[in-house]
Amino acid sequence: MYEKALEIEPGNGVTYTTIGRSLLERKLYDQAIEKLSYATKLCKDYPRLYSVRATCYLKKRDYNSAAKDIVKAMDIGWDDEAADLLCTQNDTLYQNLSQRIKAKI
Repeated sequence: MYEKALEIEPGNGVTYTTIGRSLLERKLYDQAIEKLSYATKLCKDYPRLYSVRATCYLKKRDYNSAAKDIVKAMDIGWDDEAADLLCTQNDTLYQNLSQRIKAKI
């Protein structure tokens, strides 16, 4: 299904985001991160792709990368998924993200 969508519109970052989410749901985190990272080259201003990639990083316990992506998603524009990650994740992510926010101020 996704291959067909990419044949029709190969430069569609939203499709790559959907593929990344599908890979995340199948717990293929590295593959999901790869697709989502490619998507950032196609549509840099789509906050949801950063939220999905942040979730992948969280699953891998890469809190630094997750925090970067949450900040990026929120910098682009309000994203419910990024806000939810910010509110519900453990103290390690909160501390890392707090340091990043303070550095921006």
